[in-house]
Amino acid sequence: MSNHLQLQSELGPLITIKVAKATWNPDLIPLLETAYGLTGAEIEILEGLIEHGALSDIAEKRGRSIRTVRTQLTHIFGKLGISSQTELALFLATLTQLMTKERRPSEISAEWSTLEKGELSRHAVEANGHVLSYIKYGDPSGDPILLIHSTTPPEMTPEFRIACREAGLLMIGCHKPGAAGGTIRSQKDGPSEMASHYAAILDAQSIESAIVAGHCSGGLYALAAAEHLGRRAKGVLLLDAGVPIRSRKDLMRLPKSVRRTFIPARYMPEILLVPHRIFAANFKRSAAGEAHVVDYFFQDCPVDQELTRVDRKYYEVTRQIIEYSFSDVDRLVADVCRWARDWSDALALRENVPCAFVHGDANTMFRVEDIKDFASDRDDHAVFVSPDMGQLHVYQDPSAFLAAVSWLSDRTS
Repeated sequence: MSNHLQLQSELGPLITIKVAKATWNPDLIPLLETAYGLTGAEIEILEGLIEHGALSDIAEKRGRSIRTVRTQLTHIFGKLGISSQTELALFLATLTQLMTKERRPSEISAEWSTLEKGELSRHAVEANGHVLSYIKYGDPSGDPILLIHSTTPPEMTPEFRIACREAGLLMIGCHKPGAAGGTIRSQKDGPSEMASHYAAILDAQSIESAIVAGHCSGGLYALAAAEHLGRRAKGVLLLDAGVPIRSRKDLMRLPKSVRRTFIPARYMPEILLVPHRIFAANFKRSAAGEAHVVDYFFQDCPVDQELTRVDRKYYEVTRQIIEYSFSDVDRLVADVCRWARDWSDALALRENVPCAFVHGDANTMFRVEDIKDFASDRDDHAVFVSPDMGQLHVYQDPSAFLAAVSWLSDRTS
């Protein structure tokens, strides 16, 4: 029997989420043994729970008391990091999705770049009793760009850093709270709470004004920072941040894997923690688990998935993104939930503040056509596109990013 939950909106019924009963997949046994440390007896108990449901049936079959079986199930659930049969259904469904053939770049694929790393320095600033870490790279006397990351590491790649230096840009890449020695903050401390920290960074670097950029869900932090900075923000650059999901049509146009995340993120955020914790645990437990998660990461973006399969450099870029974002699953889920909401109000920037969107046209997470349509509503919005590239485009070729920076600089010069 399945449970159904119908989500309501101001437009009436929006969508029905079906939470299915857990099903047993024997192919999961090796993973449960090696990655989660379940014994053969514990796997039999877990299978009995899924197939029969009643503790009395399990106890009778194993010749144990119900109390003993209940205790054993508590130990099993503890190893799996879950606490209920509902979470068990999500757990098994998520693991089944990861049961793809291991895909790792071959040994003859391109190695990580041998380019010089360029100058990169690490810093920290204190604001309101909290420490936030950040890095600097590029041209020390160049035009400042404050680049805010929430789910991606700010170091980017050596090629990106060198390109920014050659373009005459001083890049300030902000870590998320708690990363690189910064103060661990509650996941409730979002864009508005963090805005003063970004102003403090500019103060510490004696920078009067800067373009404020945000990468992925960091775009929401960039918008809040720009509002807080006022006239110190010369413009806003949204790098792979997409546009607000304003309607049911917008939501249903997302690819399947994104819908599976964004629908609950928007309406039932509490159910996202379990699968994300499973992904994080599977990623950390073994090389095979890592490879499965990396391959799954771009399952609806063939261009990027192929890059990670054939080129070790982009496999490593993706691995670093996942490792960084999964280092704080609660914050990751909170930021995804913020991203999945209608954040149109955040784009109501003060007059004469230009906003540039930068995307790859093969990015299936957010369609370039939708971004162009959104941006056409205002003269001070522009879209810059990386042809034939997906979500990894800025790591492949930062020319669209640099073009957007140039456009913003010209608009405010």
